[in-house]
Amino acid sequence: MLEIIRAGMWTTIQDRGRFQHRRDGVVTAGAMDEWAMRIANLLVGNSDSQSESLPRLPIDEPSAIEFFLVGPTIDFHSDAIFAIYGGCWNAFLEGQAIRCGTPYIARCGQRLEVREATAGAWGYLAINGVIDVPKVLGSRSTHTRSTMGGFQGRALNAGDKIGFKSNCSALKSATNLARRYVPWTEGVYGTSRDENSIDGCMNIKSQNQPLSSTIRFVLGSHWGMLDSSSQDALTASQWLISKKSDRMGYRLEKRSDSQASIRSDSTRLQLASPFEMLSEPNTIGTIQLPSGGEPIILMSDAATTGGYPRLGHVIQVDLPRLAQQRPGAAIQLQAISLADAHQLLIARERLWQRLVYGVHNAFRLNA
Repeated sequence: MLEIIRAGMWTTIQDRGRFQHRRDGVVTAGAMDEWAMRIANLLVGNSDSQSESLPRLPIDEPSAIEFFLVGPTIDFHSDAIFAIYGGCWNAFLEGQAIRCGTPYIARCGQRLEVREATAGAWGYLAINGVIDVPKVLGSRSTHTRSTMGGFQGRALNAGDKIGFKSNCSALKSATNLARRYVPWTEGVYGTSRDENSIDGCMNIKSQNQPLSSTIRFVLGSHWGMLDSSSQDALTASQWLISKKSDRMGYRLEKRSDSQASIRSDSTRLQLASPFEMLSEPNTIGTIQLPSGGEPIILMSDAATTGGYPRLGHVIQVDLPRLAQQRPGAAIQLQAISLADAHQLLIARERLWQRLVYGVHNAFRLNA
């Protein structure tokens, strides 16, 4: 069991989401940065794609504790292997600084303190084994608006005690955990087809570089309804992540002229002609255009339908990087073809197999 001493911000239990129920109006939910959550679980032995030559853990869908900008403080009431991944965090185990991207053993009675993020926005605490909360429609993910899943359908609070089922043999055989190290960098997101961006699985080049702010998308069914100047503006402008953003959607604000006292209407996207539409299906990554003229990109808690024009859809490979952009950060949107989006996804899944191989052959890693 672990106990929440300080909750942090937007701290919930998440897995990869609640799939195959959107047609029934059920929100997918799931981790904002699904890629980082997978890597956190890989580090502690909860891989969802293990080599057949390695012992497979008795788990179905790895989950993690997700937090935003400020992490939780947790007391462990049982021994556990854990790892923090996604962003860079000031984290301490029993007062000693620990490294994100590396698994550690927490002994019964020890305290883990995850303070503020120094880079990125969303972090994940994975624990070897299973976080013991009920599955709802096949998922442990928390959707707070419907009070579904997770721990009592809500964000975690101080005093909450959460059970977990550890793999005892993993604890007994855990050695050289510090040699399992996956630095949090641009290269780990597999955002290009250049397989040379990663050398030896885990020796990731271009470390200490910020995540790219270019977010790629494919055109949506209502793209042609934008006037030509707005089409140009969507991809030529820098957009700021609004402080009004949340797990449901990232609201975009166009960077205004610093010399202007107020923003003019020219900063807002416009349709070529008035258009009224019935609600239509949405998905995670859909770029909507509300009447105010500033886009919203739907995120993990996106509703299943919406009545705003759909300008495009952020590609799956770039959704995790988008999630890690903080409020106030500037991004630029780039349109690509559906074929290119598919190729990028294939390349990222190849990268996943290399990550699995690299972590399970820790002698290759940089300690």
